[in-house]
Amino acid sequence: SRGRRVETVVVADERAGLALVAAGQAVLVTADAGLSASRVERRRATDPPLPLRLRVVWNPRRPGSGDPAGTARLLEDVLAREAAR
Repeated sequence: SRGRRVETVVVADERAGLALVAAGQAVLVTADAGLSASRVERRRATDPPLPLRLRVVWNPRRPGSGDPAGTARLLEDVLAREAAR
């Protein structure tokens, strides 16, 4: 690993995490583009890019789950579009 060792803090929701950020006690990583608070500045994680590990849980018995490969392609397309933004 690179950089400084940090601890992960578990919060009840993103608003609780945002309160820690506003108090200067934490950094919050979120995909919620609308999450904001006074005295909190948003920054894109670009240098280096923030790696994202995604675990998909698939229930084959759920209705509409008959095409996992097609669903995986849709998910890849959405993630690629978001990454390009």
